[in-house]
Amino acid sequence: MSATSVITQTDTLQINNQVFSTFANNDCGKLTFPDELVEMDIGKNGNIIAAVNFKGQIVDFELRLLLAAVDDQYLNGILNQYQSGAVAFNTGVFVKNVVDQNNDVLSATMAMSGGIISKAPELMTSASGNVEQAVAVWHIRFGYWQRKIT
Repeated sequence: MSATSVITQTDTLQINNQVFSTFANNDCGKLTFPDELVEMDIGKNGNIIAAVNFKGQIVDFELRLLLAAVDDQYLNGILNQYQSGAVAFNTGVFVKNVVDQNNDVLSATMAMSGGIISKAPELMTSASGNVEQAVAVWHIRFGYWQRKIT
């Protein structure tokens, strides 16, 4: 049995029709799933009990952007709409590209919908040159996702 290997390539992150490019350092785009897709328990006599957990469709999307750059301004415009009472759901696409050992380019795509900004980005100031003061961390929560590999 031979090992499989992949090399990561350029990724694409998009909210609505805005393709993001002004990323900060470290993990600049990250998806996490706060809930299980299926809940399971064991009953008397070893009976298996399983149920779909619809909260398993929730996905948290964290973006680390350069403070005040074009993508930060775009999300800030959406946030300002929330403050006026005009909350609209957003869509998102995260495409992770890899090249395998056969030189084939493969993409893992997460398409998301029903998104809202769940937290405003925090600000800080630092006298010791902490670069995090130039980063806007955005948290967007989506209510539905679909994953495809092509």
